[in-house]
Amino acid sequence: MNLKKYEKQLLNSLDKFLEKGTMIVEYYGVQDPHGDHINDFVYFCFSKSTKSLKSIILLIRNDLHEDAMSIVRTIYENYLYAKYCLQFPQSINNFVVYSLGKDAGVYFRPSRGKLLDKDGQQIMDYVELTVSEMAKQLGEGSIHTKVYNYLSDFTHPNFVLIDAFLENGMFTINKDSYKYDVLIYSLYCYLKLTEVVMVLEDYEEVALTRWLPWLISKTKKQLIEIVNTEIANIEHDILHTSDKDEMKHYEEVITYYSDLIKNIIEPNQ
Repeated sequence: MNLKKYEKQLLNSLDKFLEKGTMIVEYYGVQDPHGDHINDFVYFCFSKSTKSLKSIILLIRNDLHEDAMSIVRTIYENYLYAKYCLQFPQSINNFVVYSLGKDAGVYFRPSRGKLLDKDGQQIMDYVELTVSEMAKQLGEGSIHTKVYNYLSDFTHPNFVLIDAFLENGMFTINKDSYKYDVLIYSLYCYLKLTEVVMVLEDYEEVALTRWLPWLISKTKKQLIEIVNTEIANIEHDILHTSDKDEMKHYEEVITYYSDLIKNIIEPNQ
């Protein structure tokens, strides 16, 4: 993406989300005294992601964009987990009770999807889902596969990223790559998680009431404008190529960006 003119405003939006996210954690992130595991799990996901966002911003300002992208994936996963437990409350035992029980030695997992208690009795309501299975049930559609696979490229030693570490035929750790990708995807993922958390509370703190809905709306418009700009750039490139494979690639990218816009506007589509 060649989006230099958007760099400052994107980074400013990240700073604003970190400020408001930190405020949500400090004002509303109170562990439920009655053991409401859903409330606690969602705030755990949000607190973890807000700390990750702080790390991402530090990495961006130090031109460590590939490392930041691997952390963006954790925010995206936290978004899916938080949304899933709110939409399917019965799943909370899998995320909290059984997870803690396995760690404490109360439950045992002999194989994927199977959980036993100390007496060897199977826990019948235990369900083990992958991130992709959760995304499918949430109605995230094909956009999940594309977003998650792309973010995963930065988490694993995927050779498609080699260009970020080569310059003039030499390996390097100083090349400035994927700056706009990390700005856009970190905003996209944290924005979606913030919308999930807002379901939990009627935020009364003036700074949140006044600024958070505005910030979400402004950021959505910002992301849509940026993606539309990139689509226009690609459509221009299509007019100047006769290579069928290149044209097919461009068309696939346009479809992906169009789906991304739909997902920003209508998250469940």
